Amino acid sequence: MFFLKKLFSSVKTISSQEAMELISKADPNEIQIVDVRQPKEYEKGHIPRAYLMPLSELSQKAKALDPSKTTIVY
Repeated sequence: MFFLKKLFSSVKTISSQEAMELISKADPNEIQIVDVRQPKEYEKGHIPRAYLMPLSELSQKAKALDPSKTTIVY
């Protein structure tokens, strides 16, 4: 749980428009996108390159995230 607190300790809320601008301008190697919805929602559509990590699994899967990268969670 410490890892999650560290990873999300400085959370900034942005609009969907701001998120899309950030994604379009960022180097793909410096950003990670996390979709916390359920698999069926993800299958219906998601942001390209988004990792599926449903909220119920986030604590187990968060170890796969790189804390040095900008992370967008939706």
